[in-house]
Amino acid sequence: MVVLGTFILAFGWFGFNPGSSLAGTDLRISYIVVNTMLASVTGALGAMVALMFFKGLKPDPTMMCNGMLAGLVAITAPVRSSTRGEGLVIGFVAGVLVVYSVFFFEARGVDDPVGAISVHGVNGLWGLLSVGIFATGQYGAGWNGVVRADMVAKYGYDGVRGLLYGDAGQLVMQTIDCVVLTIFAFTMAYVWFKLSNPDHAAPRRQGDRARRLGRPRNGHPRLSRLHDPQQAAGASPGRGSGWPLRARRERLFVHGGLSRLRPSLRRTVQIRGRICLAPQPQREGR
Repeated sequence: MVVLGTFILAFGWFGFNPGSSLAGTDLRISYIVVNTMLASVTGALGAMVALMFFKGLKPDPTMMCNGMLAGLVAITAPVRSSTRGEGLVIGFVAGVLVVYSVFFFEARGVDDPVGAISVHGVNGLWGLLSVGIFATGQYGAGWNGVVRADMVAKYGYDGVRGLLYGDAGQLVMQTIDCVVLTIFAFTMAYVWFKLSNPDHAAPRRQGDRARRLGRPRNGHPRLSRLHDPQQAAGASPGRGSGWPLRARRERLFVHGGLSRLRPSLRRTVQIRGRICLAPQPQREGR
């Protein structure tokens, strides 16, 4: 499913990047398609190289998928203004970055199981910076209505030009852009998660006492008797509430046994490290 979803995203990216040119008659659209493809391929290769040679691990298909998406994210900003060779470099660096970023956030306990921060956040910033480094100046003349006379006199036009092509000012502006976006995204996410935190908002789970009794956190009614010692002890007809929970001869009665439960539910039937035993109903004729 991960590989399938990755290729669906990659296919859509070929409509996203070239479609942003807003005109099929713009011959730059073919240039954009090639750069998009090259960055996605080298992104996957960069992730594999980082795992095998830098981390000493075996290549992982899911991490390679993240590398491909990282390459697509990184090339989105400079796709019109970088050469094909630079597209290869941007994608490869993105694949390496996503591996180190995933390990970095996992080591700090950040809850990001799919690596979204690394793919879209870290490599989105890398893509913005790469505009200020690799932009050739052949595209975007008069961008935002700004035409610098010195650039026109020197190069004949004033396109988006990066550090490697004689304009350090573009890299400065891209860096400011990255800082502003990081502050805005972190602040808004922090505020939203604080407001939606169940500890500060309406409770969405059962209370501490219910959890101490071992009841399921989702409050599933069919399993409630297995998590309440009083109900578990008196679950069998003819038995009193004093039926011992630790009776060794009794089997756990959960519609056929504990083994049929899903692993997530199997863990919830433990009460403080002990299995809550409910007596098996007596069969007729005994």
